[in-house]
Amino acid sequence: MSITSLTFLYFLAAVAALNFLLPRPARKPLLLAASLYFYWAWKPWALAVLAFSVTSSYALALALEHVRLASGKDRLKGGRALFIFALALQVAVLCFFKYLTPRQLGKFSIVMPLGLSFYTFQIIAFLADVYTGKVRAERNFMDWALFISFFPKILEGPIERSGFLSQLKNPPAFQWEGFRDGALHFYWGIFIKLVITERLARVYGHVDVMYKYMEGYQLLVGIAAYSLHLYTDFYAYTSMARGIAGMLGYKLSGNFCQPYFARSIKDFWRRWHISLSSWLRDYIYIPLGGSRCSRRRKYLNVLVTFLVSGIWHGASWNFVVWGLLHGLLQVAEEVLAPLASKAYDRLGVDRTAFSHKIVRVVRTFALVSVLWLFFWRESPKSVLDYLVWCAHLKNIPEIFEGGLLRLGLNLSDMTILLVALAIFSCRSVMAERGTDCMGWLLRQGLWVRLALYWTMMFLLALSVNSNAKEFVYAAF
Repeated sequence: MSITSLTFLYFLAAVAALNFLLPRPARKPLLLAASLYFYWAWKPWALAVLAFSVTSSYALALALEHVRLASGKDRLKGGRALFIFALALQVAVLCFFKYLTPRQLGKFSIVMPLGLSFYTFQIIAFLADVYTGKVRAERNFMDWALFISFFPKILEGPIERSGFLSQLKNPPAFQWEGFRDGALHFYWGIFIKLVITERLARVYGHVDVMYKYMEGYQLLVGIAAYSLHLYTDFYAYTSMARGIAGMLGYKLSGNFCQPYFARSIKDFWRRWHISLSSWLRDYIYIPLGGSRCSRRRKYLNVLVTFLVSGIWHGASWNFVVWGLLHGLLQVAEEVLAPLASKAYDRLGVDRTAFSHKIVRVVRTFALVSVLWLFFWRESPKSVLDYLVWCAHLKNIPEIFEGGLLRLGLNLSDMTILLVALAIFSCRSVMAERGTDCMGWLLRQGLWVRLALYWTMMFLLALSVNSNAKEFVYAAF
C-alpha cells in the first residue's frame, strides 16, 4: 500500500478517526493492528520476518538486562557474549535479505522486506543501550512491537531511539493544533513528492537513456536533477511520516536540516539523514574511539564509519566507493583546513562574507551531487564514463534556445517544476534562518494563505497520476 495512494488515504482516515474515538486503553492495540496490516499489505510473508525481529529482540533485551544486573564474576563476560550474539542475530537477518537476495526458492521469489534496514538499526541501538545500561529493557510486548512496527516510519525511518517508545506508552488526547500541523506536514510531503520529485525523475530518467547524445551542460543538469530528486524524495517521505504521526498525536524526529545549504562535507552529514548519521556516530564512530585518540586512528575511525554507511545502503562496489569517498573528503577537509585558513588570511578573504558562504555551499553541493552518481549509475566505470561526457561543454548558448526543454519535460511541466522548486527553496531559506515556517504561515492574512494553498493545490492537481514511483530509500 503506497502512502501516496488513495487507498492509503482511506486507511489513514479510518485509523486517525478510531485513534481518538476509542478509549485510551484500546488505542495501542488499534495502532499495532493498523501497523501490522499496513506491512502485511505489501507482502504477507514479510510480516513473519518483522515478527521474528520483534520477538527475538524483545527476549534478548530482557536477557541482556538480567545478565547486566546479575551478580557474579562472569557477569561482564556473559553479558558481552550475549550482546555479541544479539547483534549477530539481527545483522544476520539483515545481511541475508539485503545482500543474498533477490533469489528464487522454488516458486517463491525472495526480496528484501521493506524497511528492514531501518528497523534493524533501531533494534540494534536499543540492544546496545540496554547492554550499556543507558535504558531499561521494555517489558510490555505490545509497546515494544508498536515501537518497531509503527507504520508511519517503518518504511524509511526516521530511526527512532527509546524516547519515542516513551511517547507510545501514553496515548495522547486529541489536540486540534497537533492534528492540523500534522495534516499540513502530510500535504507538504505529497506536494513535494508528486509535483517536484516525479518531474525530476523524468528529467534524470531521460538523461540516463540519452546521455551519449547530449551536451555536457545537459548532463550536468541531469546530475543536479538526480541530486535534488534523491533529496526531495526522502524529504517528502519524512514530511509525510511526521505528518501522519502528528495526526495521531505523536512526534517523530526530523531527518533533514537543509543539507544542500551545507558548507562542507562534514556539515552536510550533520544535516542529511540525521537519524542515520547520529546512529553511525553513536554506535560505530564513538565505540571505535571517536576523536579521543591519535589523529591517524581518528581518520581511520571516520573511514570505517563511512564504509559501514556505504555497505548499509547495499551490496555493491558503488556504495562502498561512495562511502569511502565521503570519508576521504571529510579527512581531507580537516587535514587541509589549516592550509586553507592561512591562504584566506594572505589573500584577505572575508570568511563571513555572503559571497564566500555561497561559494562553499555551491562547492559542497557539487561534490555531494557528483558522488550521488554512485547511486544512479550501475558501476564505478559508468560513473567515470558519465563524467567524461560531462566535459563536452560546447553548445552552452543552447540553454537560451530551448536546450533545457530537451530533458524529458515540456514547457508546461518545466514551468510547474520551477515554480514548485521556488516555493520549496523559499521554505528552505526560511528554515535555514530559523523561522518557524508553519507558525509564520498561520500568522499571515487569510488572502496570503489562500493564495499559497490554491497555488499548491492547482499544481498538485496537475501532477496527480497513478504511476507515481515508490520512494527511493524504501529499497535501502
